[in-house]
Amino acid sequence: MARPAALLQFLAPLVVVGWAGWQGVQEYHLRLLPVPAPPLTMPSPAPGTFDGGDIALLFGLGPQAPAGEPVASHDVKAILAARDGQGVALIASAGQQHLYRVGDALPSGAVVRRIEPGRVIIWHARREHILSLAAAPAWLATRAPEEAVPRHLRQGGRP
Repeated sequence: MARPAALLQFLAPLVVVGWAGWQGVQEYHLRLLPVPAPPLTMPSPAPGTFDGGDIALLFGLGPQAPAGEPVASHDVKAILAARDGQGVALIASAGQQHLYRVGDALPSGAVVRRIEPGRVIIWHARREHILSLAAAPAWLATRAPEEAVPRHLRQGGRP
């Protein structure tokens, strides 16, 4: 007759492996069952709460301020604009001049939104404001005349 300790050493691992296998099968079957999705319900807005102006502000189409706003204390001295609305603008305010890029905050709390040739668009008090560049001097050329550009540069070739 087999000793009980030897039988226990043989059966105990067999029972543990069998139990673990059973748990794995149950877990596998539970993963195959579809999980019911919660019902899709969209909350309806309360009547009369739709404000089209906020949506316009979201897309940058908000009203533009008249010239007499507090941001009129800013004076655009120079602009170096890029085609993508980026660039650098030299803006004077409170007796000081600083270079500003898109996203920079002015001393009044306004934020530079776009830098375009001839103007800087800032965001202040939930509205866009336009800071125009003073009239450019006559000696400042915005584009080189065709005859001033060498022929090899106009055609993209080498000299």
